[in-house]
Amino acid sequence: TNTTALTVAATATGKAKVTTLPLIHIDSVDSPFHKPGETTFERIKKSVERSHARIHELAGSNDGDDDDDDLQPVPIARNTQTKTFMVNFSIGDPPVSQLAFMDTGSPMLWLKCRDIQEPYPSYPIFNPRNSHTFRGLLCKNSSCPVVDCQPGVKYCPYTMSYLKPKVRSVGMYAFEQLTFYTIDGGMYKEEDILFGCSEMEENFDGDFRRNGIFGLSKRAGVNDLISQMGYQFSYCLGNVLYSNTYPYNSLSLDDGVKLQGPATPLALVEGVYYLTLQGISINGMMLDIDPNVFRRLPGGIVSGVVIDSGATLTFLTRAAYFTLKYELVPMIDDFVAHFHFADGVGLVFNESNLFYQNPLEFCLAISPTPTQRDVNLSIIGILAQQNYNVGYDLVNEKLYLDSIPDCESNYIII
Repeated sequence: TNTTALTVAATATGKAKVTTLPLIHIDSVDSPFHKPGETTFERIKKSVERSHARIHELAGSNDGDDDDDDLQPVPIARNTQTKTFMVNFSIGDPPVSQLAFMDTGSPMLWLKCRDIQEPYPSYPIFNPRNSHTFRGLLCKNSSCPVVDCQPGVKYCPYTMSYLKPKVRSVGMYAFEQLTFYTIDGGMYKEEDILFGCSEMEENFDGDFRRNGIFGLSKRAGVNDLISQMGYQFSYCLGNVLYSNTYPYNSLSLDDGVKLQGPATPLALVEGVYYLTLQGISINGMMLDIDPNVFRRLPGGIVSGVVIDSGATLTFLTRAAYFTLKYELVPMIDDFVAHFHFADGVGLVFNESNLFYQNPLEFCLAISPTPTQRDVNLSIIGILAQQNYNVGYDLVNEKLYLDSIPDCESNYIII
């Protein structure tokens, strides 16, 4: 492949033929979080800890108040603990390289904006004063979701909160040019993308070595990224746990989005994606699980089945988890587990996405939901999505699950 020729051709046309971006795992050699001497077991342990922090984040809890032997108390999730994959792109003119965490549970793109560079990030912080294409969103603009701006405030403000106590980004909305670098060596630009120019981040962890959040959901009252890019996206995760050099995990946007394979209903509620899980089978035998344990319930109970890009593990509401566990253990050497979603769509679990290996044992990559009285949430984590192309269609409210042998086969090298 002639990478130089690809880049020149893509620049000339303004679009790459393959608009698929590499995803950088938090523990990979390309990540600022990478620790060269870290063992596979140590990386897996961190993935498990991030998963438990993530379910507390999605459930709106951070107190770690679990009384179950299977779950250890979780410290306050400082957000970097709850994200797994990063997107590398550039912003502005001249372009400044950025590294932001992909999050299907966050409704906007926001990036640090600073006049002065901080000493610790591995990637430069964007200074809007140096960009020829930066343009703040005026408060009086119809795109500003703030009903009444405070006197003297010229530009449209935003506050994006994640947890209690407040983990949040505060700043202003602005328009900028984004430059994406595709997995085949090309590049393409998106002009006048509305994003959050973050002037302050509160209560994030002290080791905040990345630039912001690449949010891929929608929520009322927030200027989101995905509606500006066609209301569709897809990703492919081919290796989550065991390779810190795997190059084919990818995110597809614009004309590169792959909506293929069977589709199941997708509901977007308060910025979180929900599926309709109807049952679980092992080796073709349906388990005795009441489908109502997977329903979203009224009355403020955090419930339903979420598909997520942050949690490595899958979490099941406790009635479903213990039924699955007791049926699975006797047939551990010969099984295929199958999650059955609405419209006949299935997600197949085998050894590669149902277990992870500690030095002396295999561990089930499914955990029970925390024992909080107002939480009945299940999460389909990224290990369960391994070796699937997962396509999100917000226009038709569908999620596509297409089983593939490996993400390398999911795009064409020119």
